[in-house]
Amino acid sequence: MQDYEKSEVNNKNGVCGVNVLSPTLHEAVKDIIKREGYLTHELNARSLPQDGANYMTKLVVATIKGKTAEGDKITDIFVKEILPDDENSFFLGSDFHLHELFVYREPLRYYMKFQEEAGIPIEDRYNIAQFYEESNSEFVILENLVSQGYTTVNRMDPITLNFAEQSVQQLAKFHSLAFVLKKKLPDYFDEKIKSLKYQVNFEGKWTTFLKNIYPVTMSELNDDKKKKTEAFLPIVVEKFPQYYKDTSVGCLCHGDYRANNILIKVDGGVIKKIIPVDYQVIRYGNPITDLIYFIFLGTDQQFRKDHLENIKNLYYDTMIRFLKYFDMDVEDYFPRTQFEKEFVAKLDFGFMSAAWLFPFLFASEDDLPEINGAIDKVEYKVDKRMKCRIEGIVDDFIKWGYL
Repeated sequence: MQDYEKSEVNNKNGVCGVNVLSPTLHEAVKDIIKREGYLTHELNARSLPQDGANYMTKLVVATIKGKTAEGDKITDIFVKEILPDDENSFFLGSDFHLHELFVYREPLRYYMKFQEEAGIPIEDRYNIAQFYEESNSEFVILENLVSQGYTTVNRMDPITLNFAEQSVQQLAKFHSLAFVLKKKLPDYFDEKIKSLKYQVNFEGKWTTFLKNIYPVTMSELNDDKKKKTEAFLPIVVEKFPQYYKDTSVGCLCHGDYRANNILIKVDGGVIKKIIPVDYQVIRYGNPITDLIYFIFLGTDQQFRKDHLENIKNLYYDTMIRFLKYFDMDVEDYFPRTQFEKEFVAKLDFGFMSAAWLFPFLFASEDDLPEINGAIDKVEYKVDKRMKCRIEGIVDDFIKWGYL
């Protein structure tokens, strides 16, 4: 086999060929080829189109196939390449990217080490995608889990109970490992973790953005419900940033823990394994916000009626059990009484998150919003499924006394 890098061709699923790789990324891939021991290789790369699940990065997948001293080998990689910053936005994508790069290089490596040292069975660990050291300030390179049979659920459909249970258990383990990191490396935790803030400027442009997108989410409510949600908007503007700044429970939070940021492997209709990804919104804060965010962006009203209490309890009970591997008591870090109070006190974070994210979560795949440029002029075309989901959330929060 000769060394071969496929030329660029058009493809309905994006663009194929090594020409989709930037010069820097191409050099990084060459370094991977060398480090993986390829004697000869064929490299095929293609960009992925936007599908409404990703707005801040360009996505590329590449397959390296060839021979090593040990025999035939295939390496599939997935790349998140940073897009140029938009000076008109209320956030900088480069800041989020550097956070994700840091998390894979440091905290997640500690998490893998801690679990190994504690002798936690593979099937009971927090699952982490393989990270390649060739990642840098321009891109993050990971194993391509899709090539291994992983997929994501449809971002617009309500999640199933089985998916919710496994996802919440993984989230509880992720937060538990933050407490382990805090105990084992307190100086590191104070210096590196506590400094991770949510990279959004909540002044000026954020307020303008929120006031413009909020009516889009509420547009199909009846007049009475619309008035109730309009009256709540000033509270959202004031309280939402406070939730992101709250550190009453010091923890490393995922920040964007929702269904389409969780990859699943299904066998015979049963979810066998899940791997959380997309850590660019990682931050130091209150873990309750991750749990509530996941619930309200992924479930419908009937699910919350049937399972909300059980899902909440499963999260906490998983922390109790998982921390025992490290001879730690969750009560020393997140007492049950505080957990229950925090959950009730911050429940409206679910409404607030849905209020500004639903137009992106339910963006029509054939007409995605252009978020570059003037944020007060963005047009949103949303799927009809959003109406039922936001109505259910508004109904819940009316029933709970928030609206």
